[in-house]
Amino acid sequence: MKNVLLVLALLLTVAFKTSAQTLQIQPVNSSYATSAPPETNVFYIVTNLCASSPNSCTYTWTVTNGVITTASTGVGLVTVPVKWNNSASNGTISVAVSACNPSSTCTSVTRSTQIRYLGPVGNIKIDGAAQSGSYAVNCSVSSFTASVDPVTNATSYQWFLPSGWTYTGSGNSITVTPGSSGGSITVRAMRSDVSGFYTSQTLAITRPSGTGTVTAINGPSPICTSSTFTLNGTAVGSVTWLTSDASKLTINSSGVATRVGSSNGLVTITGRITNGCGTFNVNREVWVGNPILSSVSPSNTTFCTGSTLTISASPSYQQWLNYSWTKTYGSGGNNGYFSSSSTNSYVDFVDYTAEYSTISLNVSNSCGSLSSGASLISQNCFKMAIYPNPATDVIAVEFESAEDEPTFPENILLISEGSGMTMKKVDTNISKSTTDLSRKQKFDLNVSDLPRGTYFLHLLYPSKSNKKSEKVQVVLK
Repeated sequence: MKNVLLVLALLLTVAFKTSAQTLQIQPVNSSYATSAPPETNVFYIVTNLCASSPNSCTYTWTVTNGVITTASTGVGLVTVPVKWNNSASNGTISVAVSACNPSSTCTSVTRSTQIRYLGPVGNIKIDGAAQSGSYAVNCSVSSFTASVDPVTNATSYQWFLPSGWTYTGSGNSITVTPGSSGGSITVRAMRSDVSGFYTSQTLAITRPSGTGTVTAINGPSPICTSSTFTLNGTAVGSVTWLTSDASKLTINSSGVATRVGSSNGLVTITGRITNGCGTFNVNREVWVGNPILSSVSPSNTTFCTGSTLTISASPSYQQWLNYSWTKTYGSGGNNGYFSSSSTNSYVDFVDYTAEYSTISLNVSNSCGSLSSGASLISQNCFKMAIYPNPATDVIAVEFESAEDEPTFPENILLISEGSGMTMKKVDTNISKSTTDLSRKQKFDLNVSDLPRGTYFLHLLYPSKSNKKSEKVQVVLK
């Protein structure tokens, strides 16, 4: 019996020593037994613990070429996650066992693992030349080769291009067909035994203006017969010429535009540039043929003497036109004011005498001309006459029916058009100069001391009359 006990004790001692010698660190996932992926959590566990109460022990873990992503020391900490660096060197993981109760002869163990290294991606090459930062793909380029040098341990590559771009081929070299916009080219290198991990390289891509240096279309307007149009600048790619209305204007591939018959009107000429960046239009409006004048208005209109009437022409298009305005007064003679300009499609007209008048307009361009006019009637709305106008020394303001005091102006002001200052003031209550049997009332303003020019007579009525103040233009010569 004593000999049996000695044998058992010897077996236990051998078993204990064997257990201490077989303390191991193993990956939880057996597929990582010989190597492990970088940049992802790989869990390791310490096994073959020789302590009778392993959960009472303190475990201290350390790694090289990686990092433990949770606590590295703790009681009962028999497993930890490790994220290995993407390194061409091996990594090691160690654990030290201490403070077991009861004590353990197991102290520490170290395990080395091969990291599934994936090399970096070098600069992207365009047609064999390495690029960095950004690269401009000209609009004249229809295709090019994008590539990278082979990446260590890479088994596949993935390419990403700007929106609208396409490519053919695979691996670390592809043929690219650019689209119209810029963006970036990115390539990823991957290895088949590391899921979700890659190294990459990116190159910014810019695209120039699709119209090149073209800023406008050169050529004349109006077009009477035919004219040649060119692009102002250098276009990249092919140029096609178009017009918005071929029934009025045609244009050939050389940019020669020809008027169709006796057509008149507004047409848009387009220079269409097509290149690797897309299709771009440069436009210009031109007038074809003679002017088109729809009306001169208002016509057959009655207006008050002394008031300003604006008469406007209504051509279909006002550029490239010359305007010639003329006036014909009625029986009152040339007693009025007429502002005219060869570049204005309107004229301001003031008639100081109640009468019939005619305003005529001749509108022309280099292709031809046409005429129109307006008939007008001026009447004394306020039973008032202002004369002479233009004046030299004295301006007479004459009213009828002076007995109607509530509608009679209280004050007459003469205001300079240039400065806006009141130059003369007449109080009608104390300045009545004459009264005759026809019940006319006249006020004289001495203007001999005033600078020559344009003025306005302002008639200010009593507040109880509910009449608005009136303004009449006068000229001193």
